[in-house]
Amino acid sequence: MLKQMNKDLPTFLGEFHRLAAAAKVSEVWQIDNLREKLNDRFRSKIIGQSFNDIFEMVRMLEQIDQHMRSFDQDKASRPNTNTRKFGLGRQGTPAAGNQEKSAATEDKVKKEPGESKTNEPFKCYNCNQLGHMAKNCPQGQGKDAPSSKS
Repeated sequence: MLKQMNKDLPTFLGEFHRLAAAAKVSEVWQIDNLREKLNDRFRSKIIGQSFNDIFEMVRMLEQIDQHMRSFDQDKASRPNTNTRKFGLGRQGTPAAGNQEKSAATEDKVKKEPGESKTNEPFKCYNCNQLGHMAKNCPQGQGKDAPSSKS
């Protein structure tokens, strides 16, 4: 029994046409039988389609085949960036450098008072010492703070 399976469309259609001509079956039978024998990839593209003759059906299948081949070639030529997109390496492990980045991120979240987001201590604009901001300067009000002197 002939089925398309993994055969390319031109090879399959050649075999189908040869067997149909040898059996001298009607065109209506050829359309129905061809539809049944196509693989799922092609069959799903012609669901609900009606054809006036076998030649119309073959033209449609050839157009679908050309479109699918073009799509497959485009897909194959694109770089696969999915694993890098989510920070995963080859076997689902974090990509190189991501472990260090995540550790640095955790350190930023657990920062001590007086440290900036980059884990470096704040530098006071008032006294130029590290560990506090000008508004909290132990040497008095910061430069930017409004003076209480009038």
